[in-house]
Amino acid sequence: MSAQFHKDLKSGQSAENEVASILQQFGYNVTSTQNQMLFEGYDLIVTTPKSKTKYIEVKEDRMADNTGNVAVEIGKKDYDGQLQKSGLSATQSTHMVFKIVGKYDKFYSIKTEALKQLIRDRKADGLLKIVMGGDNQNSKIALLPLIILKKNSKKIN
Repeated sequence: MSAQFHKDLKSGQSAENEVASILQQFGYNVTSTQNQMLFEGYDLIVTTPKSKTKYIEVKEDRMADNTGNVAVEIGKKDYDGQLQKSGLSATQSTHMVFKIVGKYDKFYSIKTEALKQLIRDRKADGLLKIVMGGDNQNSKIALLPLIILKKNSKKIN
């Protein structure tokens, strides 16, 4: 694994800890999967005060404030160069929380199915921009305008 991968992993885990702290302030019970090293398809298990369980995947975007787009991973090339499901297309989460890094970090929560529908709708309307990015340009990324994420999600901090 590359040095950049380890740096990104550490940064992502820090974002998960921030989200956990925010949710705990609202009275939620939060369990992280990061110490289990299981990569279950979600990062946090959250139990609401009404005993409902939610599974949250946390994503950190350090470019969205500058580009106006949130990067949503929807696929990844494997070692043979074949595209595999990953990110949004593979998650088992019920919700995704995006940390938008900027002068003032912001956190937005959206139901996973709602995010998938936004991506499908933009694709159907011919408005979805897809790029390759990440380590060695191996990740297939849907670019969702930040303003659309904000409009369809809940700011939690």
